[in-house]
Amino acid sequence: MTYVKASIPKIPGGGAAVAKKDKIYIIDVDDVATDVTREFGNTSTSSNLALNEGAKAVAIQVSRSSISVGYENSGDVDAKVFADKVEFDYPGDSVALNNFVEAYANKGVIIIVQSCDAPTKIYGRTCNPLVLSAEPTDSKDGLKTHLSFTQEMGDAYVPRVYTGTLPAVAEDAEDESAGE
Repeated sequence: MTYVKASIPKIPGGGAAVAKKDKIYIIDVDDVATDVTREFGNTSTSSNLALNEGAKAVAIQVSRSSISVGYENSGDVDAKVFADKVEFDYPGDSVALNNFVEAYANKGVIIIVQSCDAPTKIYGRTCNPLVLSAEPTDSKDGLKTHLSFTQEMGDAYVPRVYTGTLPAVAEDAEDESAGE
């Protein structure tokens, strides 16, 4: 279904913040067997993201209030593009998170973010993945790592509403604190 012109009414509570679930699903694009189907002008997808046999997503427990998702629009008047972005804070410092940051520093990913009272959304895609930038903080204000994922190249699509099944998730890491 392609875009059909329609007037857009105001929705109740339209500008209110939407609470997100505190688990972010991160999928290595090398593990994707079939990406979701995208159709220009239809920002919802009903297809499933299918992973290769035995592949699993990484789920990261994050500070819910730190989750920020969206996209940036840029480009010339006749060549506008969108670049997805997902940012959040991981509270504390752990060997598991540092291992993830080191391993995923040069990988492309797709991210699924669930909201409490809004649709689940999927960011990035296999041919235009999100890439990681990490910024740890250890100061009087707290101990955390800010993780930012952005597409390095814009494309024609905004993030999609995802109604497919969530991918299988890797087991939790051993409970180790960094710096012990």
